[in-house]
Amino acid sequence: MGSPTDSALDLDEQISQLMQCKMVEQAIDQIMAFYCRGAYFGFMFRCFGFSGG
Repeated sequence: MGSPTDSALDLDEQISQLMQCKMVEQAIDQIMAFYCRGAYFGFMFRCFGFSGG
């Protein structure tokens, strides 16, 4: 069995990995929101007769 120091380091590593996953999740949410807004405005422009180019 490991020493208390090993357990604390292991716990710190696990917390670090969880934080990295959370940051990736937040980044994905922001990217999805950005693309959804773009798709929405593209749809609105097409509905009201604005051309894209």
